[in-house]
Amino acid sequence: MKKLTTSLVLALLNLLLFSSGYLGQYLPHFLGRYIARLGNIPSVSALIVVVYISGIPFIVLATVIFAIRDLLHPGTRLQALLALVLTVPIVVWYWIAKPVLDM
Repeated sequence: MKKLTTSLVLALLNLLLFSSGYLGQYLPHFLGRYIARLGNIPSVSALIVVVYISGIPFIVLATVIFAIRDLLHPGTRLQALLALVLTVPIVVWYWIAKPVLDM
């Protein structure tokens, strides 16, 4: 493994966006009275939630496509399998658990 594959980078981006969106919906509740001092945090968390809802499904689809492509090459099979394993929880969350966001 000399270089990271595209599918693994996309899977890590999925996890980063997923966790920031999940935590972003609770950001105003965590900060409480300090929101006024820190600036316009609700708009930032709203932006994160919009990316969380609209961006991740497309990145998941691209991850699966690139992982299938990487499975065909003998040198990148391990990374492709790791990318698929990292993507499965997000697929389950989006298409089976149906995320509910309360803002």
